[in-house]
Amino acid sequence: MPMRLLIILLLACLAAPAAAQPFSVDAAQLRLCADARAETPAAIDQETCRATRIESIDPQGRALWITGSIVLPREARSGPIGLYLSGKMASSVWWNGRKLGDNGKPGVSATTERAGQMDAVFFVPPSVVHAGKNRIAIRMSGMHGFLHLDRPVHWIGVAPYEPPRHLALAGYWPALVTFGAFVAAALYFGAMTLRGRDKGGSVLLTAMAVFAAGQLLAEVSRGLFGYAYPLHDVRLIVILACSLGFGGALFAYLWRRFDGARPRIAVAVTIAATLAIAIITPGYDGKTAMAVLVPVAAGIVALTRWTLQRRPGAAAHLAALAIFATLIVLGPLAFLDRYFYFAVAALLGFLFVRQALALVAEEDLRISQTARAERLEAALAQACQRTEPTRIPVIATGRADFVPAESIVHCRAAGDYVELVLDGGATLLHGGTLNQLERSLPATFLRVHRSHIVHSGRVSSLTRDATGTGMLALENGDSVPVSRRVMPRVRSALTR
Repeated sequence: MPMRLLIILLLACLAAPAAAQPFSVDAAQLRLCADARAETPAAIDQETCRATRIESIDPQGRALWITGSIVLPREARSGPIGLYLSGKMASSVWWNGRKLGDNGKPGVSATTERAGQMDAVFFVPPSVVHAGKNRIAIRMSGMHGFLHLDRPVHWIGVAPYEPPRHLALAGYWPALVTFGAFVAAALYFGAMTLRGRDKGGSVLLTAMAVFAAGQLLAEVSRGLFGYAYPLHDVRLIVILACSLGFGGALFAYLWRRFDGARPRIAVAVTIAATLAIAIITPGYDGKTAMAVLVPVAAGIVALTRWTLQRRPGAAAHLAALAIFATLIVLGPLAFLDRYFYFAVAALLGFLFVRQALALVAEEDLRISQTARAERLEAALAQACQRTEPTRIPVIATGRADFVPAESIVHCRAAGDYVELVLDGGATLLHGGTLNQLERSLPATFLRVHRSHIVHSGRVSSLTRDATGTGMLALENGDSVPVSRRVMPRVRSALTR
């Protein structure tokens, strides 16, 4: 079932309508000019310029110029267009020699620079748009932030004019459908934790759902609101931390589920290895992937051992984790942006079902053990009555008579008194409440109604009507009602 869900979600994502086709800068015409002193494109010292590629542009800690061209077909002029810049930088933009505006303010130091938005758009007036080649020039700098990214400039291109977060959200929104699943899983397993149902496993599954939801929110935040580029470092750290938390919680859950021992050492070693590998992996997409993939790989190794040991459920978990790892390794480049969350939702769905089945089995075992304990208690009570009969003090009219418990067929409330029906048909009136009397009776007696207690050994038959209530026939010919609330317990006690 979880894998069917994953396939359906992936097909829905792939079937989502595509955004309008953008036009990127011509890579063959792209040039980097390290003339930080130039204030306009005309003042650039061309001797400082060299051919470059967008993935090689790095304004972090310096100011530079980028020049290039964008080729637009004639139909591109039919509506308003915008020049989009996406990256860790402040920028000023010129189009065919005309300045379009500023995103923050580029500078040669942190004090002279005003940080720009991570994703910015500049409106391009139709009067300066040419069918064919259009020249652009961008002054940029990145003097703020605390992370050094391998590729700080993500995209330079032209698309129909709209807020830049809309373009970002077009890539992220399909993953948002999984957010509800993460919240539901966190609430369910959190409730199981509060109820004390497999506390350790439920806590870890709650943590996995919370980390997945947190990572998703941090991921899609770029498409939900605009932010200054220094906050991008915070966003990347949150994504990586949530990924590490998810991977660690997953491995800890598997270890606890199948090994039974406290997973502290195994989890500590796995997290240490994950951190070491993530640190040396280039790029934050790669680090985030490793933060999940290393614990998953460790889980696959452990599950293989548990499967060979024939531990129940290990083979199914091994197959689910192997499919999840395959999606990470072989998935498309956009995997961490959207498909990752579909895979996580499917994996959590699988773990949800397995955990629910485990809790049901645990509850069945608990009920079975309780029933065996009650049968043993009843048998011991009956044996005790044969060897050392319990005598019940019956208080009435200022005197107390001690009546053997085994001679009582049933007891019924009678106002402020209790009427005891004895074998042979005699009755006694006890000056006390039914609740008080119940505490003094041995385990062979059952409270079957608010007003009735019966000796289980004196019951001839039990009938149940359509409303859920019932009627007990006693060996002396009396009939006693059974309330709907206690009917299951009465039936269990009489059939054991």
